[in-house]
Amino acid sequence: MLGIKPSDNGVEACIENLASSHRDHGITEIQTTLEDRVTIHADFVVGADGHNSTLRQQLDIRSVQVGTPQFFAVYEIETSEPVDHVMKLVLSKSALSVLWPLAKNRCRWSFQVASSKAGIEFPPKERNRLMSIRARRELDRMDVLRDFLAERAPWFPTESIREMNWIAHVQFERRLAISFGEGRCWLAGDAAHQTGPAGMQSMNLGLLEGADLADRFKSILREQAGLEVLQIYNRVHCAEWRRLLGLREPTDLSNSLSSRARRHFTTILGMKDHAKQPHSFPSWARRHFGTMLDSLPASGDDLNHLMKQI
Repeated sequence: MLGIKPSDNGVEACIENLASSHRDHGITEIQTTLEDRVTIHADFVVGADGHNSTLRQQLDIRSVQVGTPQFFAVYEIETSEPVDHVMKLVLSKSALSVLWPLAKNRCRWSFQVASSKAGIEFPPKERNRLMSIRARRELDRMDVLRDFLAERAPWFPTESIREMNWIAHVQFERRLAISFGEGRCWLAGDAAHQTGPAGMQSMNLGLLEGADLADRFKSILREQAGLEVLQIYNRVHCAEWRRLLGLREPTDLSNSLSSRARRHFTTILGMKDHAKQPHSFPSWARRHFGTMLDSLPASGDDLNHLMKQI
């Protein structure tokens, strides 16, 4: 989208139609070329266009960093036996690891690595970034995978690994837009917020935000509701993300992760009784509750329910 011109009764948007092409030199690259350019008129525009959202930039809405970036080495493998269909979260002293079961005999391991190892090998997350393993030097990384598993998940049967499909080194930033939109232009999903990959919170809440926007558009277009219902969308979802991130305000960046997590942990469980404060939880939960908050695929009452089981 090249540009937007909002008005009282709609939005004029200039749109580019892109076509995909592939190049393959052992690493598959997806490239895009411009096919044509059109101007359309719409009642509303929703930016669900990812962390580099063009619409967010067109609206001049700042995206504020709310935590340090997280760096992950990701491996998709095939095993001789199916992996059970349960996502597993591995918490260690300094890193997070996640096992994602996939269809048939495939699974994916994501290993958080220290920032000191993050450089040009860890670009920001991109939808079209796919690395196919062909060259022998890439296959040698099986040894690196086995080392990760031996250190962090010794219970995983490394002898069952049959093939490595692809690997990727990815940087996940944690950011929050100071507003989810204005007028007839609104944001949802990664365009408005970014988190680490473990809980998939940005995607899960993005789906809820999209459904909420659709209902509000319907109430405006078919039931003659006013545009103020969209301001309610902004307030509700901004507040939910501040709650998830343990922030008083979108720009509350001065607190350490542990203090933000502690405040959030207390708030989310409605803890007024001193005996129920986080220090009364098991030692492993106290050490990792900041990570757990980011890693549970839930929000609102669902997150309350999951946290109360700890």
